[in-house]
Amino acid sequence: MKKKLLAILFASFSLVANAQWYVGGSLGVTHSSIDVNGNDIGGTSFKIIPEVGYQLSDNWSVGISVGYSHGYAALGSFDVNDVKALANSIVSTAMDVASDDGVGLKLNAFRVAPYARYNVATVGMVQFFLEGAVGFSSIKIDNGDNAQTSQYAKDPSVTLLEFCIKPGIALNVSDHAQIIAKIGSLGYQNAKLDIGAATKPSLSRFGFDVDSNNLLLGFNYRF
Repeated sequence: MKKKLLAILFASFSLVANAQWYVGGSLGVTHSSIDVNGNDIGGTSFKIIPEVGYQLSDNWSVGISVGYSHGYAALGSFDVNDVKALANSIVSTAMDVASDDGVGLKLNAFRVAPYARYNVATVGMVQFFLEGAVGFSSIKIDNGDNAQTSQYAKDPSVTLLEFCIKPGIALNVSDHAQIIAKIGSLGYQNAKLDIGAATKPSLSRFGFDVDSNNLLLGFNYRF
């Protein structure tokens, strides 16, 4: 019994000795403009996703990301290979411009996602990893003056719960700095819309998407 206890303690001390804190995250800004009869109308979206983590060993780390985004274009990217997604992106960009001009909806989203990351393989300065995350998002929609003619709540909201696995690549620039790229995801999402009515529509979907258009770049610094 004593030998087992000592073995567990030794393994725990070894794990802590190899552990490292790190901070990082992602940042994105999108400015869009529409030319209407020679008059340019512009709008801006942005997102900021800071994260903090703890590297338990050479292969395992855990952390949490907390993100905020404003606007429609901040929630997605152009995909010229998907006509439906491209049309949605164009519409969202137009909505960004309209919201900054005071005639459209304003959208703000807050997201928190704890995760665990496993290093699958290391080749030189490059690490290939899988990241499993549980995400919760709260999206607020500001109707502005449009709410005066609506029978529903002035500020509808969407709550989103997701479980996903993201493949990624980390480039070790130095002993402390890493450039992170996450490409696509495999996961499940459930979204509920609250428009102030008795009925609250709900959407569920499961999907697998590994595509260069679904790319998230970030930076981590290890202490």
